[in-house]
Amino acid sequence: MPELTETQHLMLREYAELLPTMSEGFEYIEANLTDDTPPQVLNVYQDLLKAFEQLDACHQQMTEIFSDQAFVQSLTEDFNNIIHLLFGWHTTTTNVEKKELLNHQVIPAFEDWRTKINHFLSAHIVQ
Repeated sequence: MPELTETQHLMLREYAELLPTMSEGFEYIEANLTDDTPPQVLNVYQDLLKAFEQLDACHQQMTEIFSDQAFVQSLTEDFNNIIHLLFGWHTTTTNVEKKELLNHQVIPAFEDWRTKINHFLSAHIVQ
């Protein structure tokens, strides 16, 4: 296990703290994505996209820190697959299609990945 700097610990801790917030965002969208969708749903979706960008920005550093652990590369690939699924949001035309995409593809993939990344991170951010 690599010796982490204080800055690296902080990055990993903030990364881990963002994950449950993202799950809550998905839950909010799922619950409120209806025919009369409130404008906040789009705001939460945009916040989720920003959160994905923040996580993605950390992946290069994580790959360098944990260069000897192939599991990190696998987690990054799984993350990229979630992003690919999420792009389907922009090709769907109805809220019903968006909700199906989230319920059947994006959210299950995200939650599975989140479980794996949390398990990995917990070994490195426990004080």
